[in-house]
Amino acid sequence: MSSITGVATQNRYASGFARFVRVAHITERLDIEDGLGHNYFDSNSSTIQIWRLIRTKHVLMRRFDSSPAAIFEYGSQTLGLPLDAGTVKQLLLFSEILLAWNQKMHLVSKKDAVPERIARQMVDSLLLLRHFEIPTNSKVLDLGSGAGFPAIPIKLARPDLEIVLAESTLKKGDYLQNLLKELNLVKVSVFPDRARNLPKKRRGYFDLATAKASGILKEVWPEVFPFLKRGGQLLTYKGKKAPEEIGQAQRTFKELPGRIERIIPIQIKELDLGGCLISIRKL
Repeated sequence: MSSITGVATQNRYASGFARFVRVAHITERLDIEDGLGHNYFDSNSSTIQIWRLIRTKHVLMRRFDSSPAAIFEYGSQTLGLPLDAGTVKQLLLFSEILLAWNQKMHLVSKKDAVPERIARQMVDSLLLLRHFEIPTNSKVLDLGSGAGFPAIPIKLARPDLEIVLAESTLKKGDYLQNLLKELNLVKVSVFPDRARNLPKKRRGYFDLATAKASGILKEVWPEVFPFLKRGGQLLTYKGKKAPEEIGQAQRTFKELPGRIERIIPIQIKELDLGGCLISIRKL
């Protein structure tokens, strides 16, 4: 892995593969990687400059058939995702159920309500398994599960995981209950409320929490903090405002001890996927 420990080395990477743009400062140790796991920044400095990785050339920049089958093959062969034939079959059934329910309630936008875009969201969800090591039989809390991303694709690829889907909207909760039944999933349940209202027996219970489009960091962290084990992690998806959210959350991380450990920029143009994955560990 390449390592960058200062601004002086920035120009070394200015051409060809990548260039860096300064976007924020925080006071933690971080590993910033590209979408394939290459490390570009690792520093013990008390003040760290976060750089956004902007790809200028990459092997991923090639065109291909955008059918769901081709998208899943791309996820498996190019991105290294755990997509065997059985998992793909279940993902396609998940897509059918989601699109059928979306005709009577709002689960995904009109733009995303096509099989190809659903398949892209499934691949996006599975990137968590590509970039983070999740031990066997881990207990996972998913915030604001909605249409089922990222939790359902993760569950289909990793049946060993125990997952609780927290969804406060009644109709979406009904959809999720039906989805679990149709997919014949076990070790997964729906909690029909905000995660903050989980019973006391769930405090310190979960190894991981996942969140996608579930609010800003300074609001999400207090929601999951009581229910994570010490050393547990929040894995969350963020977009262009990630640096701003990180800055806003620093006081929260001091009050409810947590540390941002990794920021992984995601930019897969073929699948129209961007943003970043962030991991935060409970101290």
